[in-house]
Amino acid sequence: MKFWLDKVILLLIFIATSAHGQSENYTISRYDDRAIIRFSSSWAFDTVKLPVNMTGLWGEQNECRAAVIEATGQHFVASAGKNSSFLNFDLQGLATDSLLITPLFKKIVTNDNPTAHIEFTAVLAQMRKIENSLGELTNRVKAFQRQNNCFSCHIALPLALAYKTAAARGYKINNDKILEVGRDIAKMQLSDGAFHFPAQPDYGKILPTLSAGAILAMISDFSPEFVINLKKIVTLLPGWIDKDGLLKSDFFFRPLFIGQPSVALLEAFLCYTLYLKSSENLADKPDDTLRLRVIELSRWALKQSSEAIHRRIIIMTGMPFLFQFNHHEKPEIIRQLKHILKNEPEGKRHDVRSLAMFLLLRISPGETLELQSSGTAQTLADEIWQCFEQIITFTPRQL
Repeated sequence: MKFWLDKVILLLIFIATSAHGQSENYTISRYDDRAIIRFSSSWAFDTVKLPVNMTGLWGEQNECRAAVIEATGQHFVASAGKNSSFLNFDLQGLATDSLLITPLFKKIVTNDNPTAHIEFTAVLAQMRKIENSLGELTNRVKAFQRQNNCFSCHIALPLALAYKTAAARGYKINNDKILEVGRDIAKMQLSDGAFHFPAQPDYGKILPTLSAGAILAMISDFSPEFVINLKKIVTLLPGWIDKDGLLKSDFFFRPLFIGQPSVALLEAFLCYTLYLKSSENLADKPDDTLRLRVIELSRWALKQSSEAIHRRIIIMTGMPFLFQFNHHEKPEIIRQLKHILKNEPEGKRHDVRSLAMFLLLRISPGETLELQSSGTAQTLADEIWQCFEQIITFTPRQL
């Protein structure tokens, strides 16, 4: 029996249930003393724990106390202590769809362990690639901010949105990185609470301040330290209201900064977040004027149904606290979003495309899209929007 086990390839199928209720098939094949674990997908492995006593790995009545795992030209060695029942490998995020295992030291034992199983800590390789990409982009945003003494709403806004969305979807993110971005932005706030850059007079004061407020509001998901900055901004808002009761817009840049829709969205992010933070803090009395202001902005947003879809995309990004719709409107909204993605030149822009897809998948989660590649990114902002698109379209899974 042992000769047969050692010389013939054994195929053992195990099912490992993922964190999202799906299953991952992998096989263990043995030939002579070596074993190969093959997976149906490529995974990024952080740790692998191999039982020291497992027939499928080491053969009948064998116990392995030291072994090496090989994959993509890298080697990882582990040994088991006297009382340990596992070989613990640190694979440092290695991305692969197979693991070659070679025992270094085996001994004969009298009993097999029929309940032994392999343990993995791993995520899909594409998920880890997205996580790493987000970290690299953050480093570049930080470098830009420090070099130019400007937080650049064009890159910091989509970055904050990407972090907020990634965290909500179960991606592993580095909180310290995005908090450093937030702290650099907070340092640029003037004593009166505004954000203004004399070297860039065309940017105005209102939009930069609201943009910084929305960015810090999203980053405050990871730390409450920016609440004081948000409070300073809120005190400025009454002085910027126009005759229609809405905040003025002093900067235009298509498509994200297109006047009133952008101003309303940014103000809603700021007010709603600050209201929630004050509600969570028992030492503070919730400022109900913030809640009422969001309701006022939401009523305004509902009246914009005749606006072009490009402008409504900005408003709808604030769902559910800014934009809401009746059930009978849903098919038409879906149709318009699909139309801009497939048929309009504007839908090929990285920012418009990402936001339209973001909204479409929120309104209709089961929607399937057959879109061409978004093409080569021309700017750092484009790269961030591409990363955001990957975050919302890729389904995270763990092994």
